[in-house]
Amino acid sequence: MADFSVLPLVRCNKLKLVGSKALGLARLMAAGFPVPPGICVTTEAYRQSLLALGFTPAGAPYHRGFPLLPAD
Repeated sequence: MADFSVLPLVRCNKLKLVGSKALGLARLMAAGFPVPPGICVTTEAYRQSLLALGFTPAGAPYHRGFPLLPAD
């Protein structure tokens, strides 16, 4: 299977691939509910973009050696 970073909602059929919101919307579309067409960034693409920005997998955000503090 090809590795895609962005998928149309109608192809978001695996929780591990896209997350719960996209999966729920895809299921609603498949059941015939009126859901606007859309796209979804895959969980792997999102993870890779966070790593590129300096966020660690353990959840400790660091950017250029300085910790990032959460917004109040």
